[in-house]
Amino acid sequence: WIGDLMKETRTCVVCRQKNNKNQLIRIAKDKNCEAIYDKEKIKSGRGIYFCNNPKCLNMAIRNIGKNKFNIKSEINKQSLKEVLEKILVELGE
Repeated sequence: WIGDLMKETRTCVVCRQKNNKNQLIRIAKDKNCEAIYDKEKIKSGRGIYFCNNPKCLNMAIRNIGKNKFNIKSEINKQSLKEVLEKILVELGE
């Protein structure tokens, strides 16, 4: 059962804190490498995860703007920034 728990654990790309994937925000990419907010966490392919925390989202947005946000995914960073800003609005921040 420990293996099952590990499958459900993901790491926030900003603060590197591990958490259950259901507690994190997942961003996937479409066929044009544009960012998609994957609320249901069902899109195929690799995704990137963020804490469900305005602090991590704001830090990611700032770092994208400064070109200091490095991820292995080929997601278009401008579209990622726009998606994260929309998520912040949804969170009421």
